[in-house]
Amino acid sequence: MTQVDSKLHRETIELGTKFDQHANALKAKSDHRCFFTWSHGYITKKIGQHISLFNKPNDLMRLNKLFANDFLRTLPDSPHGDWVKAYKVCKGVMTAREAGFVHNMIHAQYGFELCAGCMAKVHINQDLKNALKKEQNVDAQDYGNVLILVNEGHFYAEKQLRGKLGATFAVMGQVPVMKFLKTSAERWRNDAWTQVMKTSVPKPTKDFATRYMRADGRG
Repeated sequence: MTQVDSKLHRETIELGTKFDQHANALKAKSDHRCFFTWSHGYITKKIGQHISLFNKPNDLMRLNKLFANDFLRTLPDSPHGDWVKAYKVCKGVMTAREAGFVHNMIHAQYGFELCAGCMAKVHINQDLKNALKKEQNVDAQDYGNVLILVNEGHFYAEKQLRGKLGATFAVMGQVPVMKFLKTSAERWRNDAWTQVMKTSVPKPTKDFATRYMRADGRG
């Protein structure tokens, strides 16, 4: 097992705190970008909490640091590259909702999730690819196992937005949206890896899932 770099680990923990700070500030302004920020923060925090479960922890933390910081630099209003397009979509959904034009439409009910979907696509296709090009020693299975955290991050964001009960009903009521986000996020992540690394992405292992749930106090 590779020894965990204490400086990298400390920086990962600090990144998780930064994500929460940004997400809470965005939520205070009813800014739809808070949803994706909460979700990404959850993933970063879980990586930091359970870094010893990964095969090559330092390489994974370096990758996360690269593309996490690339996103955080866009906040609150400094988008670059395709983030400009994503934030225009988020702003459009917010404006339409505030104006009452989509009050009874799915765009109003799930505007946060739609904004998050646009943000996820840009973050993966732009920032994750760039990070993978710079950090090519990441273990393929570690990358595959992180998908478990990615999927959990969505529900975590729902809980921050709607509370546990509200999140449960929201997820039940937005199966098509959930399916789109989960399957698309996995596909986008896999495509980014394959295009840069020229290999396929393995599925999360049952062993990792078991050890992760146990370490997280849920198994």
